[in-house]
Formats: sequence, structure tokens, C-alpha cells
Amino acid sequence: MWRKIVSLVLLCAFLLSVQTFASAKTQEIPIIMYHKVTKDSGQWGKFAIAPWELQKDFTFLKENGYTPIFMQALIYYVHFGVSLPEKPIVLTFDDGFFGDFHYVYPLAVSENVPVVLSVIGEECDRYSKETRTDIIFPHLTWEQIAEMAGSGFVEIQSHSWGLHKTQHGAEGARRRKGESDDAYQSRLAADLLPLQDSIFTHTGNVPTTFTYPFGAKSDVSDEVLKSLGFQASLMTENRFAEISVGDTDSLFSLNRLIRPHGKSLEQILGE
Repeated sequence: MWRKIVSLVLLCAFLLSVQTFASAKTQEIPIIMYHKVTKDSGQWGKFAIAPWELQKDFTFLKENGYTPIFMQALIYYVHFGVSLPEKPIVLTFDDGFFGDFHYVYPLAVSENVPVVLSVIGEECDRYSKETRTDIIFPHLTWEQIAEMAGSGFVEIQSHSWGLHKTQHGAEGARRRKGESDDAYQSRLAADLLPLQDSIFTHTGNVPTTFTYPFGAKSDVSDEVLKSLGFQASLMTENRFAEISVGDTDSLFSLNRLIRPHGKSLEQILGE
């Protein structure tokens, strides 16, 4: 069902677009990679920042003419030539921590800033049952995800159902040693498609983008994602992304800029 909806959305976007493919225009896009937002200073570091740092980021973007956008805007730009704002930027938050609901979401709404959350299915199921926030790494519940998605300020994307781990010879979405193409594709499909269904069930939207856990992938990973209906994928490389109108491959394995504690967004963007 959701695959038909994705096709219909893309068709509508094409029909509504008044742009043409005059030439393949390549554009650098800053995609910022956040992880955890927390008040616990003991966790601050490469993958966790303070709420006040996020507020400073939003203020900097507004004062310097940046326009945060969803991943869907990049997809429409590449597929249909739909124009982007003058200084586009994508703010991505990995893993789906409770802080996304407690800190990121309210700030996104109050500051009118769209954000992208990539969630882990098995953690959403787990914390929907436990509903605990008094532990070190609480994750989002499906109810919270539904509320955020319904706000219009949060785009929910896939971070796998249960690939966010390194055990039993596996690392994220990377192919296992000796695993055939067919076995690899079947394993990814068995993990990713149930999360597509769950997110659709709870939000009415189907993820278009896969965020690689740990940035771990194989040479055929993006091709597998395409066969499963994904239109983009995100990596962990600390560089600007590049996309080109008409070049749909440019939407895959997009680089991102890491946002650690103690380093301003101004420094990260080289302003």
C-alpha cells in the first residue's frame, strides 16, 4: 500500500513542478549530523550536545540566512528540478532519542525549523512498552513519533529496525563475510521493510531516506536500498554533500557534517 502512495506522491510532485531539467546543476548542501541532546554534561562529546547549543545553532541559522529543509526537498530538487532556497541546510538527528521529543521538537516548532529524525524500530517498540525516561539512553515511543510527524516540523526517516549493532559478524548494514548478494538483499529487506510499515502505520508517511548505522555499508548497499523503494541515503563522512539535478544516484551515500559538543555551527560550516 505505502509503495503505491510513494509513487503517487512522486507523480504529483512532477505534475505540480514548473521547473525543467535545463542542465545538470550540482549543488553543495550542508547536512548536519546530530545525535543526542541532553542536559547531562557527563554525556557531552562527539555525539551529544547541550540544549543551549542547539538553541545557538538555530539562532545562527536564522541570523545568517540559512533555510532548514527536509530530505524530501532534496529529492524533489534532484528528481524534478524543484528549486531550493538560497542557503539550504538539512538538520538530521540519528537514533531517535527521547531528547528529540523533549528538546528538539519543541524548539523546532517554536523556531519554525524543520528537522529530520532517523529512528530505530526495535528501540521504538521497546520504549513504547517501557515508557521510561529516567535512564541514560531512552528512545522515542511510537506515540511521540506520531505527534512529531503530525506537527509538520519533523520528518521521520529510517535508521533500520535492528541493524544498529555490531555483533555476530554484523556491523550495521554492511554485508557479512561470505554473504551472497541474494542473502544480503533478503536480510536488509527483512529488517528495513517492517520499519517502513510501522512508520507508515503510526505517521501516515513512508520514509524515503535510509540513514546507515555507523556509516557501515557495502558496495551494493545503495542498490539494495533503491530496490526497496528508498530514494536517498545518509552516511557519516564529515564533509558537505553534493547533489545534481537529474542525477538520482547523487542522493545516495550523502556526506554529513558532525555536530559535536564544544564546536559552534559557525565553525563547522566554515563561516
